[in-house]
Amino acid sequence: MNPPSGTPTAPPEVSEWRQNQGRLVEALSIGTWSWDLASGTVTRDATLMGLLGVSTGEQTSRGVDLLEELHPSDREFVRATMHQAIPKGRYVVDYRVIRRDGQVRWLRDRGVVITDAAGQPTGLIGMVMDTTEDASNEERERFFRLAPDMFCVAGMDGYFRRVNAAFMRTLGWSEQELLGQPFFEFVHEEDRAATHAELGRLTRGESTLRFENRYRHKDGGYRWLAWATSPLPAQGLIYAAARDITENKRLEEQARLRADFEQKLIGIVSHDLRAPLGIIHLGTTQLLRRMELEPRVREVVGRIETGVSRCIRLVRDLLDFTQARLGTGIPLNPRPVDLELLVRQALEEARAGAPERRFELRVRGRPHGQWDPDRLLQVLSNLLSNAVRYSPASTPITLALEDGGPEVTLEVHNQGDPIPPHVQARLFEPMQRGSPGMDTVHRSVGLGLYIVQHLVQAHGGSVTVRSTQGEGTRITVKLPRAPPPARPGDASR
Repeated sequence: MNPPSGTPTAPPEVSEWRQNQGRLVEALSIGTWSWDLASGTVTRDATLMGLLGVSTGEQTSRGVDLLEELHPSDREFVRATMHQAIPKGRYVVDYRVIRRDGQVRWLRDRGVVITDAAGQPTGLIGMVMDTTEDASNEERERFFRLAPDMFCVAGMDGYFRRVNAAFMRTLGWSEQELLGQPFFEFVHEEDRAATHAELGRLTRGESTLRFENRYRHKDGGYRWLAWATSPLPAQGLIYAAARDITENKRLEEQARLRADFEQKLIGIVSHDLRAPLGIIHLGTTQLLRRMELEPRVREVVGRIETGVSRCIRLVRDLLDFTQARLGTGIPLNPRPVDLELLVRQALEEARAGAPERRFELRVRGRPHGQWDPDRLLQVLSNLLSNAVRYSPASTPITLALEDGGPEVTLEVHNQGDPIPPHVQARLFEPMQRGSPGMDTVHRSVGLGLYIVQHLVQAHGGSVTVRSTQGEGTRITVKLPRAPPPARPGDASR
């Protein structure tokens, strides 16, 4: 049948080309739209409606309704781009749309302006593609390139696949140098065994939250790196992030060396002070035994003896502190002890040092065991002197001793002001005191409770503190009948 007169027909090859073009657009999921400037009508095909998450039944002609689906932050930018396209003749714009299902997708819209025979614009036609995945990949790529931390992709065969710029800045090597040889060539020789073991864990699919090793810099030095890794064994790949912690390691080593020097210095000085102080103490003790001393001289010698005794206790504490901090352990010499007799001896010494104070003792049972009496006397002396120091002179100090079967409980109670919770948390740390401002007469370096804890723990026991308003402060020591067996090389036995 011939076509109606006056109706133009396209040649067969042109029709076929248009059909193929339509199939290609459909296969690429490219949506199309048109905008008639005279009527303001916008027409969108089914593919574009699908990209927008809009049903085909919602096709409208209410102006440029494509903007309704745009992300609010992109609407004015797209509106301006479309209007600027009219005099320019074409446009390309990327924007986000919010689908009806709530998804946010990136679209790339490119098109041209349609003109009449006089060259006046009559409308726009555009082609739209979903570029969400491309945008995500581009963002990830930008993040990988610009991140300040070191990012890399490595193969489980021991070679880097990709490294970012931070990797090259930190180590000084070029990308080609890093990718061209096994990464074990950069690892410090002392760290290779641990790095091989870590690689073995990764090949089994185990992620790493933190692993540290040293990598060689191009200048010949080494940088400490802290790694976090996530493996993909099926693909033979490892995704890793690293951070340069060289400066942190340097500061840690400086602090360790300084602390080691300070502790050794304390030990040396304390050891050298012990002998002359012992001689002075012996001399003052002998002088005090002489009856012919004048009262004034006796008083002076008594003050010297008291000061020297305090210095001797301080030196003993400093030596014990040094042994505890250096890991050599505070030595013990356990033997059978009647703890009640030891407690009464400690109380007599406390009364002699604080004759104005009232001390009370409560004993339940027969607390016998295998302990070091000298060390337990040191524990009792520190606890009692601490109670004297931090409680009002008008209040009693109570020492309770209870035989609890497999263990013995020792408790020292005073009615001083409560110790704040944040101070209780660090009360047994060195250089700490119970309450700031209270220890103004009997100055100390704050080692007493620290050494108490170490001595009690050396006996296999525990020490706790409870301090509340109205109840005062109770320090409780629990001791097993005998210390734990000495381990080989343990210096505390």
